Amino acid sequence: MPLKDKSPVGRALAALAIAQNKEAIFAGLNNVGTVHFARFVIVGDNICMFSVYDGDFTNYIRDFIATIGSVFNAVVELVEGGEEVIPCEDNVEAFIQWVHERDLYQVPDTATDFLRDQEALNGDRAVSPVNDDLTLLPRKLVLQLRANPNVSLGSGYRAYPGFSVAQVRKHLGVGW
Repeated sequence: MPLKDKSPVGRALAALAIAQNKEAIFAGLNNVGTVHFARFVIVGDNICMFSVYDGDFTNYIRDFIATIGSVFNAVVELVEGGEEVIPCEDNVEAFIQWVHERDLYQVPDTATDFLRDQEALNGDRAVSPVNDDLTLLPRKLVLQLRANPNVSLGSGYRAYPGFSVAQVRKHLGVGW
């Protein structure tokens, strides 16, 4: 999310907003009902929240609004266009859309496998089992890369090796 103030002072204000809300952030991270990992990072003149989570995007953001909405307000007011969705607790749907518009596009582990399942359902069978031929990149992926200059590569993150999220939740007695 591009900071309004692109000077060292703007980056310092972003760091201060996170530092001043550290306890609320930790409480929120511990109380969100989704198995996840999240952190705030300053990259250039942007403040980013990197998150890997299991489940639905909308519900995940709703959980964060409920647990640390005030933190989002403090951070988002420093971001270009953020005033449109503050306070996020009163603008839930607009805030979710705002976050979604700034979200990184997630590219599959093997880029040439992009939408292969959907293509197979439509009767299109990939000729080559080898996935390193860039000419096999589906047009939809190329269009996504054009529309989304910032992408997250790979989805192979594992927090609990050898266990599914369902198994972890069942063991913890969390349920669905």
